[in-house]
Amino acid sequence: LEGEREETRLHLAAIDTAAETERKATQAERARWAAEMEDAARQKASLEAVLASTQRDLQRLGNAISAINERIQEKESEIIDMISKVRIAEENAATADNEAEHLRAMLAESRMRYQRENEEALRVVRQEHDETVVKLQDLREHDNKVSTAQIEDLEAELANRD
Repeated sequence: LEGEREETRLHLAAIDTAAETERKATQAERARWAAEMEDAARQKASLEAVLASTQRDLQRLGNAISAINERIQEKESEIIDMISKVRIAEENAATADNEAEHLRAMLAESRMRYQRENEEALRVVRQEHDETVVKLQDLREHDNKVSTAQIEDLEAELANRD
């Protein structure tokens, strides 16, 4: 009987040791999962900060486009005013012919110069806008993939352990 008691005691001690080992392994695994969740949260926060910055960049680009459009309208008004002056000068005496010709040349040069400058500025702004939109879409896709996949994986692992 004493031998059976000793054997039972040793068997229970082995079970207790195995249970303690399993408990420690489970705690370590949960700690690892918690660290991975914190890392995923930090990555998400970082991506959200980049997203916010990109959105601010888009807002600035939108403001720049608006400012360029205002400049274009101002220049168009100036050109219209110049055209009016040219027509008035042409209606005046023959002595105004030279001045009208000079104003036409200035107007044509101004139109071409402003047209080139405005087209180039609009092209650059549109290109930057397009690049920023692509970056924003890439960030959103990456953010969705990383955050959703990591959280689902961690939740699945935690559910499997429980």
